[in-house]
Amino acid sequence: MKPLLNNWKLHKVIHKDKILNFDILISKNCLKEVDKDYFYLISPLEVCESFILEIRNEELASDLGITEVEREIKNFINQLNKYNELKEIGETLVHKTAERKGKTSKQIFNEMDYKDLSISYD
Repeated sequence: MKPLLNNWKLHKVIHKDKILNFDILISKNCLKEVDKDYFYLISPLEVCESFILEIRNEELASDLGITEVEREIKNFINQLNKYNELKEIGETLVHKTAERKGKTSKQIFNEMDYKDLSISYD
């Protein structure tokens, strides 16, 4: 993975053409010009990384057509929870059917041609 920032501890002053994420850093006032096109970092590294990640996340969300990331994540989690609940109900019904027929759950699943390794056949 490409680094977000230059090694500012090693290089105190860097030419703008060599500064990673220069546009973001300059727009967030993280850099100060010391000579024509030469800059040094005036904000803590963690703050700068946070700015860069925030902008990149916004760009990625825009590229993917996700306008509200938080809402999309909550929606996905809700759908996953519903799926898990339905799967548990289905498994419970299979276990009860197996009990009534005097068979194992695995036998019932095999009769249904259902092969899912994530299901416990107890």
